[in-house]
Amino acid sequence: MFLVGGFTTGGKERQLTTLIMHLPKDKYEVHLLMKSKDTYYFDVIKSELKSFCDLNKPHFAVNDILRINKYYHQVKPDIVFSFSTLMSHISLIIRLYNSLNFRLINGSIRNAPNAFNFYLKFERVLYNFYKEVVSNSIAGLISYKQYNKKGRYLLYNGFNGSRIPKKSKNELINEIGMKKGFIVLMVSNMFSRKDHTTFIRATKQILKTHQNIYFYIIGDGPKRGMYEEIVNNMKLNSNLCFVGKVNNVEKYFKAADLSVLASSSWYGEGIPNVVMESMACGTPVLATASGGIKELLIHGENGFLINPGDYKTLAERIVFLKNNVDVLERFRKNGISIVNNKFNTDEMINKFVEILDGVATYRDYYDSR
Repeated sequence: MFLVGGFTTGGKERQLTTLIMHLPKDKYEVHLLMKSKDTYYFDVIKSELKSFCDLNKPHFAVNDILRINKYYHQVKPDIVFSFSTLMSHISLIIRLYNSLNFRLINGSIRNAPNAFNFYLKFERVLYNFYKEVVSNSIAGLISYKQYNKKGRYLLYNGFNGSRIPKKSKNELINEIGMKKGFIVLMVSNMFSRKDHTTFIRATKQILKTHQNIYFYIIGDGPKRGMYEEIVNNMKLNSNLCFVGKVNNVEKYFKAADLSVLASSSWYGEGIPNVVMESMACGTPVLATASGGIKELLIHGENGFLINPGDYKTLAERIVFLKNNVDVLERFRKNGISIVNNKFNTDEMINKFVEILDGVATYRDYYDSR
């Protein structure tokens, strides 16, 4: 049984969707418990599920524990894999105070914080109460002090190459209505952990001297209105466009020349799916040097790492790559190669099955590079 909080369009939901779609059906019966759903992904996996329970609530309430407990008794799972910290804790309590004897795997480490508030410090302590913990990055295990402990595993996200559009860059630009020129994307929901301000300031810096560069922000979130107002005040509207949510992000990645992932200084990423997806589509990435990004993006090899908030260097790197097609092409090829060799779906599924079968060993990709 998989557990997830809000089933939206984030990285963990994409990983969960891929796992459900590709787990051997003759070996595993799959159930899903979720707080709510707000994505087309669920329609993709619904037919693969033996059962599912949707609490259909934006936030947990105390009485939801009773509903969750009831679903546990209906399913009687052998293994529970949780992508949610709170769902993990509720499941731990259910196991302690019931006759159910399921194996609980806490797979909720999806980031690698650079700064810990009280809540994160508390979470870091709670991971020690779990026999098995899974992270999607080495940096996450290190950050939460779970690195090299017994029962701690690394499960990198995997990209399914069949999602890459077959159409050419120009065909895609015409299809999705992008402007012709040098195209730069930032794909990210607009929350405080992402740094769209740096992306916007870099845009302004570039447009002082280069006009044939077009910037697109894909995603939504509570800070969108504020960012749109900033862009309007800076008079960048003709070159910077807010696209909103899309269901075909790979089309945008393949149509673009570069993508950017700027993160807040306090937030350490795990393995961001958007970086992996961009590379798989042949679009090099410039990203904030934090957390697990450095396990995927090698500075000067398949992209550039930027210090948090350094919009001037970000602007310089974008212009440099626009003017140096040979470097851009080298980054493109190396990015495709690292995703195909290390972050593919087969690798992820095989490792996940090893974890479920209890034969997984900790493989330290990071130190071997």
